[in-house]
Amino acid sequence: SRFKLGRGFFPLCSMSALYSAFTSLQSAIQAEVSDELSRLRQELEHERKLRLLLEHQVAQYFGSTYTKSDVDTLVDACHKRLAAQSELVRHDGQEEQRRVQRELEHRIEVSMQEAKAKPEPPSACKPQDQTLLTREMDRKLGTLLVDVDQKLDALRIGAAECAKEATRTAVAHADHCGAVLSSRIESVHTELTQGLQELQQQLSSHEGAKSQQRERLDVLQTRLEQQIGMVQLEVDQVA
Repeated sequence: SRFKLGRGFFPLCSMSALYSAFTSLQSAIQAEVSDELSRLRQELEHERKLRLLLEHQVAQYFGSTYTKSDVDTLVDACHKRLAAQSELVRHDGQEEQRRVQRELEHRIEVSMQEAKAKPEPPSACKPQDQTLLTREMDRKLGTLLVDVDQKLDALRIGAAECAKEATRTAVAHADHCGAVLSSRIESVHTELTQGLQELQQQLSSHEGAKSQQRERLDVLQTRLEQQIGMVQLEVDQVA
């Protein structure tokens, strides 16, 4: 049987075959387009994960990096510890100096009391004996004073050395902290730079993939238009 279409009659069997071919072509094109869209969604999801990873790395970088205010705070803390240690050493030196001074005063007082408690000799001392006794007392007192001066000098030297050692320790600790901080900042900066480079490479690759997908979609659209044109041409020829 035939039915009228446009300028003439078209066989129903040919119409059914063309419709079946057109439907198969449309299904194939839709399946290919669906696959391309699925791959595009996967790549977009991958890009989203990469961006989240970059944001996480940036957050870690800022979380592990010291600001100038933090560094100033650390330096101030080191200076305060150094000042406290110096004050402690100075206080200990002063305490030791007072202790030695009290010991000296006590020994002088004991010597004077012992000298007063001694009984008077039965006979008056000769001027020569008195001179010798005075010289002996002066010699002992001078020896005692020299000993005290030496102890005080030793205490002053020890206090100065302790202060210098505390200063060197504090400076070395501050230098070590600064070196560790610089190393950590450099390491984090390197990791962040590498992460950014990798992300840029992946984004560039993704842009290339999207360009290829656009080209493939254009090709599919062209093929679809060609197939539609061919079907229309066949319909016109049959008609």
